[in-house]
Amino acid sequence: EAALMKMEALEELFEDMYTEENTDENFLNLVECYGGGRGDQALMDMVLHIYEFVQSCPWPQKWLQQHVEDFYIPPDSHFTESKWAKVLMDNIRIEISDLSKLLKRAARIASQSSGLAPYITALNSDIAMIDAIEILCTDECTEGKWDELYRAFAELDFQRLPRCGKDVDKTRQEQVKGIREEAKKRIKKIQQNIFSVDPQQAGKEIRDLYPLMKSLAGLVTNFTLRYAAKKRERSLLDFNDLEHYCLRILTKVDENGAVVPSDTAILLRERYEEILVDEYQDSNLVQE
Repeated sequence: EAALMKMEALEELFEDMYTEENTDENFLNLVECYGGGRGDQALMDMVLHIYEFVQSCPWPQKWLQQHVEDFYIPPDSHFTESKWAKVLMDNIRIEISDLSKLLKRAARIASQSSGLAPYITALNSDIAMIDAIEILCTDECTEGKWDELYRAFAELDFQRLPRCGKDVDKTRQEQVKGIREEAKKRIKKIQQNIFSVDPQQAGKEIRDLYPLMKSLAGLVTNFTLRYAAKKRERSLLDFNDLEHYCLRILTKVDENGAVVPSDTAILLRERYEEILVDEYQDSNLVQE
């Protein structure tokens, strides 16, 4: 029954959004970008998925608003100053650190194997390039840092491995070459997935997403209200309601805006010494 009510609420929401008084440019752009080209089902699924995800947050509406604002980059600011640059730099640093270890392992194998000495110069050059990028990612994310990182990846150039003599250990040679090829493929993946556009374009694309994300969050909020109304009409609660109503009963916001135990929570605290919880999901912040 809950699934049917959700679908009713979604269909009614989208039907209303297409009425002349409700339709706006951001909604139409959102449909164009995420609607799937054959109707609204892909976007409707996205709204439902986000709704279900935020139910694991103690205050879903607050979470939505905060994360929509992550897409706001002031016109006069640089992409480096955004949250996204910091997140990406942290992820790149982790990946680059792993690649550095991988290439150093290849260099050790080459130095300890018969006939692979010609590879050492190229491998040391690889390691120097990767370590220089790791240093860039470790430094504070200041203005211009993303530009440096963008240029560093654009200028990456792996030397061609030289020929080895007839005395080369073929097994170890293939092992070293395989490790190096893996590193090159992972570097190429970073270049394609993260540095396919320059910093100015990256900032513009995030700014362009901001009104779309506001529209998407608005759809989720509107759906939440409609679904809640349908449950009230039928005098029904779902499991998420039990969690969130419990939270509302046991907490309150004080004059400083902090969430503190409610009077009811304090009364229950005095009544019970211990409460045994059979199990809970540690990925669910409401249950936490």
